[in-house]
Amino acid sequence: MGKLKGFAPSIGSEQGKEKLKKLSDRIEQLLFSTPLLFEEVLDNQIEELAQKYHKQILDKQLVDTANKDKVASSTMDIQSVDINSIETEDVREIGAEWMCKQMLEAMEVPSFVKSCDIEGIQLQHCLINWISRMVHPCSEHATAKWLDLNSALGELIGSKHQSITRHHLYKAASTLYKKKDMLDDHLIATTRSMFNLQDKILLFDLTNTYFEGVKLNSKRGQFGRSKEKRSDAKLISLAMVVDGMGFYRYSKFYDGNVSEPGTLGDLLDHLDKKTGTPKALKPVVIMDAGIATEANIILLKEKGYDYLCVSRRTLKDYQLAEGENIIVHDKRKHPIEIKKVAGAEHDKELFVYVKSQQKEKKETSINTKLTDRFIQGLTNIKEALSKKRGTKSIDKVHERLGRLKQKYPRIHTKYKINVTTCKGKVTAVSWELQENKMSKDRERGVYFLRTSLMGDDEKQLWEIYNTLREVEDTFRTLKTDLHIRPVFHQKDKYSEAHLYLGILAYQVVSVIRHKLKSKGIHHCWSEIVRIMNSQKAATISMMKEDGNKIFIRTCSKPTAEAMEIYNALKLKARPFYRKRCSPP
Repeated sequence: MGKLKGFAPSIGSEQGKEKLKKLSDRIEQLLFSTPLLFEEVLDNQIEELAQKYHKQILDKQLVDTANKDKVASSTMDIQSVDINSIETEDVREIGAEWMCKQMLEAMEVPSFVKSCDIEGIQLQHCLINWISRMVHPCSEHATAKWLDLNSALGELIGSKHQSITRHHLYKAASTLYKKKDMLDDHLIATTRSMFNLQDKILLFDLTNTYFEGVKLNSKRGQFGRSKEKRSDAKLISLAMVVDGMGFYRYSKFYDGNVSEPGTLGDLLDHLDKKTGTPKALKPVVIMDAGIATEANIILLKEKGYDYLCVSRRTLKDYQLAEGENIIVHDKRKHPIEIKKVAGAEHDKELFVYVKSQQKEKKETSINTKLTDRFIQGLTNIKEALSKKRGTKSIDKVHERLGRLKQKYPRIHTKYKINVTTCKGKVTAVSWELQENKMSKDRERGVYFLRTSLMGDDEKQLWEIYNTLREVEDTFRTLKTDLHIRPVFHQKDKYSEAHLYLGILAYQVVSVIRHKLKSKGIHHCWSEIVRIMNSQKAATISMMKEDGNKIFIRTCSKPTAEAMEIYNALKLKARPFYRKRCSPP
């Protein structure tokens, strides 16, 4: 065939030998119409070469293709069966599991975990638990049921005939958590290599999740401000650092009542120790207003980090820089006005004015709702004065008014409330809107970005700040798609292992989604799993003419949507085509 031009590395290398074998198999398939044992997506180079050499062989009549039907028939297994006896058994989901397994292998996870002295059955359990959290995130008890009844994951990993219980899964999660630092380093290095990443931007945020149960002996479980409004449940907090593309960089667990701003110092110390990055090359830190306290701003400056955040304070009597306001758009195409604040630069820091029409509408709606509720509360107090058993004593009426003001602190200051009394009783309650208070009300829909990046224009600063959505998407994926909440474990070590397994799953999910986005596929993770779960593995049994029964294990052909995902990820479409097997 001459030289195979374009094959790199050289044919003598292992990678070259593998390419050459794929090329030979493809040429044979074209010549004799022979089925391949594995269906796979060939790269364009191999396919082009196969078509080229196939044409040359036919033109020069180098192979007798007249008898190709006979050659193809030699691979067939033709038997007489009773079609009425055909049954389908042991149907299991395999598509999402197969996709995730191949991606773990592409990230060299199985070999790395094995190098951490995790081998044999223990390695299989770790991989099964990792993939299970990606495909069917739930409690260990429910996961064990799913593995037993619904999934072909055990078959893919090599533990089909093993009974995997929740205790195996508990142990596997704990085993992985003990290797946290090593696994973090490997995953970070792998994603950097796969996507040629540089940590120019780091996003910091803190979230919490709640426990089911009393957690009497837990140190981590504490009452605090729940993100899910579960004030009745104890919490555990999770601080995370992700890069500008949403890939995980570092995490740490805290007590449920930890102060949100107080976590930044710990994370910065860890990153400084891990990377040892020179001051001139340190990334920009992006954070929301909850973390951006004055103390943290000072800390960032001392450590040599640039920063960009939402200002915790609203500027008063500010002037915008000259020129027209710049219009940008959010992800839903809503317009947003941005402009630098004139004269706000001090101590190498500037502010950017941001006004969002959607935010203005939302704040106006909320203000109207709270005002209506406050007025209704005043009306109830007033109407009680005319009722037979209504509250009329001066102390009780003022107590009700105090509770109402406490409930609506921003609204009550705009109203002047008059209380008329006679003989120790309240006879009338009235109120009026104070116009001077209304004029001092802050401009709705407006907030300010605060940054140490002095050289960038408003649009660049907005685009940098917009990457904060990535950390919001991270927590949304963890909580919604990977179901890290609620936590049912009673011991802190198991709770942390459960949450860390979700983080491991998230990193692989991020790789898959990023690769798909680069090909124009923007599905959320749960939608990707739904599409891939349409591919099943099943055992087909049938009775032969001689009275014996045969069993064939087969994997269904992917749907068009699933095939599109396989092609985008450059993964094999089936773990197997069909094979004989023993009864299920």
